[in-house]
Amino acid sequence: MVKELGARHERSALVARNLGILNLDMSRLKEARGFFEQSLAANRALHGERSSQVARAYLDLAGVSLHEQAVTEARDAVEQARRIFAKQIPASAEDLSATEVMLARIEIRQSSLNDAEQRLNQALQQIDRASRLPLRSICWAISIFSEARR
Repeated sequence: MVKELGARHERSALVARNLGILNLDMSRLKEARGFFEQSLAANRALHGERSSQVARAYLDLAGVSLHEQAVTEARDAVEQARRIFAKQIPASAEDLSATEVMLARIEIRQSSLNDAEQRLNQALQQIDRASRLPLRSICWAISIFSEARR
């Protein structure tokens, strides 16, 4: 399908990523890398180098690199993704925490368990901060609604 539609098609990026995930799950690392690279190229063509889609493709490549024990390459890909995610307006706590989780996986691979724990705690805090505001807003709205009904 990727060849039929060409690199500048949204489905090409999605199909390539899904095939990459499937191959990674089957430990077919070379094939997974190839599909994730196709996904990266398609997302670059479609959305530009600074898009969140490109950053997610970097995270996918980092996952393959980690499975290949190419820790430096994995870390470089995650850092690239994190730089892109940080410049998004608004920055997504979910995306930023995904980079921290991937960096924690790298730290675990390198037996840096204290660093991994810090990164995982940071990821949890990012998600917690992001989820509290909507929850507080909902609670506030419910309390006003309840008072208005009295």
